[in-house]
Amino acid sequence: MQQCSCCSDGRGAARVDRENTCPRPSMGEPVGTDLPPYTVQCQPLDFVGTSDHVAVLSMIYFRRPREESYTRMLWKWEATNWQALRATLRRTDWDDVLCGNTDQQVWRLTELLHALQVRWIPHATHKTKPSDQPWFGPECRAASDAKYRA
Repeated sequence: MQQCSCCSDGRGAARVDRENTCPRPSMGEPVGTDLPPYTVQCQPLDFVGTSDHVAVLSMIYFRRPREESYTRMLWKWEATNWQALRATLRRTDWDDVLCGNTDQQVWRLTELLHALQVRWIPHATHKTKPSDQPWFGPECRAASDAKYRA
């Protein structure tokens, strides 16, 4: 049933009538919803038993919310230059890193380890699509693209 402007009371209550014609508000059966009008479709069916009430079929269309795409860093741990990383850690002045209170020490150690990770561990950025699963990385993307090209 297509609803016209007189079929809604402005508060999300649509009205339908027994004759399936454009109703006047006093003759309609209210169907209350707080969902946007494009997500709900109401349609009168028939009288319920001996009652003077009409059953109303309400169809609600849900769309899966899409998250935004984002960029993430992928680390290639198997290609790490472990010898160079160990040598850099051996040359580190730990007295300089581990000074101050506990929070400062943790912050400095974290910054040092992250800087070494960026320097010695190969990495690449990967932009995800909103429909990607968390495990769907560049290798899966390449395999999927090859499959659909074939």
